Amino acid sequence: MAAEPAGNDPEVGVGASVSMDAAVATCNTYGDLPEALARHLPEVVYSVRFAGTPGFPRDALFDSPGPRWVANGGAGTDHFGIWDTDKV
Repeated sequence: MAAEPAGNDPEVGVGASVSMDAAVATCNTYGDLPEALARHLPEVVYSVRFAGTPGFPRDALFDSPGPRWVANGGAGTDHFGIWDTDKV
């Protein structure tokens, strides 16, 4: 699953580099991410902070049932908040 800015096409962007056997879903708003994660239950999420830090859906990524792997695109991880070292 990829959390990307609006207008990104998974066939051109992130999805183009993924194995054709993998299912790819995208989400382009912070508000829609919790529902998209619940619906698709991805093991891996490629996330880009595209609308600033305020409102970033950190809990949706790190609460159960969240993905097993979060790849952060771009610079910095401050929008993820404080890491729970027991879960890293």
